Amino acid sequence: MWFHLPNIIFHCANVALVYFIALFLFKSFWSAGLSAVFFGLHPITSEVVSFTAIFGDIICFFFISITVILFAKYCFTGHNRFFLGSLFSLLAALLSKEVAVIGPFLVILTWIYMRRIKPDLKVKYPALLCYFILLALYLFMRPHTGLDWRALLPTFQKFTKSAYYIRDLVLPLELPWLKTFVYQRALLSVVIWSGGLWSILFIISSLKLKRLKERNYLFIYLLAWVGLTLIIPILTPFSPARRHLYIPLLGYSLFLIPAAFLFIKRKALAVTFILSLSLLSATTTWSRNILYKYSGEVVERCLASLKQALPHVSPDDIIFLVTIPGRIDNTYAFHGAVEEKIRYIYNDRNLRVYPLSSITFTRRRSPQISYEILDKAKIVLNLKTSPDEYITLPETRGLCDYQIENDHYGHIRKLTMELTPPESFKGSAHLIGFKDNNFFVMGKFRQ
Repeated sequence: MWFHLPNIIFHCANVALVYFIALFLFKSFWSAGLSAVFFGLHPITSEVVSFTAIFGDIICFFFISITVILFAKYCFTGHNRFFLGSLFSLLAALLSKEVAVIGPFLVILTWIYMRRIKPDLKVKYPALLCYFILLALYLFMRPHTGLDWRALLPTFQKFTKSAYYIRDLVLPLELPWLKTFVYQRALLSVVIWSGGLWSILFIISSLKLKRLKERNYLFIYLLAWVGLTLIIPILTPFSPARRHLYIPLLGYSLFLIPAAFLFIKRKALAVTFILSLSLLSATTTWSRNILYKYSGEVVERCLASLKQALPHVSPDDIIFLVTIPGRIDNTYAFHGAVEEKIRYIYNDRNLRVYPLSSITFTRRRSPQISYEILDKAKIVLNLKTSPDEYITLPETRGLCDYQIENDHYGHIRKLTMELTPPESFKGSAHLIGFKDNNFFVMGKFRQ
């Protein structure tokens, strides 16, 4: 649809920037083209392009890349117009997304690499300081950037989070049957740790290969790019998301090409390997795009059916979402700001909306849910379906008491909810359920 057009245009522009950066580093049209193709088709980009709300990540990548490119031009020519353009691009990146705070460090990293390959650079040291002055001004003007700067000590959660990122970055393939097996048997942490260890071994083995000194510097530069750009999302208090890997993907896409040519002696085989990996990545990207489209349609259908079944609500009313479609094939449908979406369709920013439970299911069929209202504020929710489908519980802030029955996988199958509305509640409470991929009104009661 048309509202995806800005994401698509800037993603294509980012692919072009990756091509030009790779062309500068490798001096080869083939290597630059392979890097751009792998970057453009990687499954990480599916989330960034599909979700219009993530436009900030795409535009931030665009301006960060322009910042580094113009700084490199300034290093070679010494012309101030490139330096000023680089500073302006960094400012635009900072205004696009908080993750751009890593920009000055990427400039320093680029400067160190370029000094190794070209010692007579025309760069004045105060020019480097200007990037950090701009960063300091940004942090002063906007202190709440969402970064947990105090949580620098290593923890198990940070290691698991970084392993998740590295696994999704390095292994761009997805086998649905394996993924289902992993989630059913709670083996996700094992897969994440395995992917992280495999990535570490891959990096170490690459650095052990002694070839041209300039190429070794290139490897270190690209790996340092990936490491630096992973620091910020690891420190943030949010859950891991694929969009956080959009900037690290640049370093990995450029790193993969020379690494493949080092490991595979024959150039034709190396090119075949990279193209095959890109093609397999494209199939994963395509399947994810279809899934994102389906989950978006479910959300749109649910909101439309809710508005049709419950045309009007008063400002004193409460909406209890007894069930919402939370995950579809382990991809979020309703995730975050559920209340805001429903307030939007009723044009009431103060409407009280409380999600009480969500369903994880597959797109092969609609989940079979049975509801039983024992009294006006006590509901029994029963999910009798396959092992891929189960109930999850959000934070309800004391508005509901739960009685849970699990299956042998540990998943919730039966849930008894007893609602406890706030004491200030004076209007009607509307109970909203989810069935056949639509919302419906189960009933309502007054306090």
